[in-house]
Amino acid sequence: MKRLSVFFLSNGVLVLLLSHGICALQPYFNVLSFDLFVWFCASLYLGAAFVAFAISKHKAQQLLAAKPLKIPSNTAESWLLATVAKQAKLAGIRGPAVAIYDSVDINAFASGLSKHHALIAVSSGLLWRLPTYEAEAVLAHEISHIANADMTRLIMMQGLANVLVVVFAYLLANQFVMPHFQEWVTVAVFIAVIAMGLMLAALAVMWFLRRIEFLADLSGVRLAGGEAMIAALEFLNGVPSPEQPQAALGVAGSIELGVKRLFMSHPLLSERILALKLRH
Repeated sequence: MKRLSVFFLSNGVLVLLLSHGICALQPYFNVLSFDLFVWFCASLYLGAAFVAFAISKHKAQQLLAAKPLKIPSNTAESWLLATVAKQAKLAGIRGPAVAIYDSVDINAFASGLSKHHALIAVSSGLLWRLPTYEAEAVLAHEISHIANADMTRLIMMQGLANVLVVVFAYLLANQFVMPHFQEWVTVAVFIAVIAMGLMLAALAVMWFLRRIEFLADLSGVRLAGGEAMIAALEFLNGVPSPEQPQAALGVAGSIELGVKRLFMSHPLLSERILALKLRH
């Protein structure tokens, strides 16, 4: 699943469209103080990050065709609901909604803007292919994402990056380009700087996502135990990579190296295993 790709693409498109609007309204912004302009951008581009997250959440659920699980139809589903409820209570949050989607992949992801109004979607492969105590560790990782408010933190960080990029581009275009070049050149520079800035911001956000994966592992240990978390990650590390899609705030990680590694949302599973072993 490429939910993060949808998030970043949606965010980038929204930012560029809104920035085009700023270009059209530039004469009005020139009469505003810089402080007011920054506050305007903050509300606008934080909103863009929120909308991008909402789009990615809807798209992910649509692609996966995840079905809400309220009444269990077998022992595995009963165990899933009971385990999520137990771990949520231990983490001090309201039990999230649970959904299942059909896939042989071993995966799960958390979603939601509030600790007390969230969703955990689990693949059918996770239920049937993982031993119970390892599956419990995977769920603990997802519960930790919710308890740590990681989705909200992601939106806030992306929104802040949006604001910084746009304000920098606006200052550069108005202070250094506009006095010396025609208006169309100023607009082109403004948009080009934003596009490049968003790419650099994506690197920072990906670094942030990799850090919260480590933190979710550590928090999950308190819910399911260190041995179970390590065993689950070691199992996943042995599964062929095509079965481990990159999920937003999920358990699976990419194993791509080189330059692409900078754009990974998850650390290597081997790195996560090592981090846990050093602490336990």
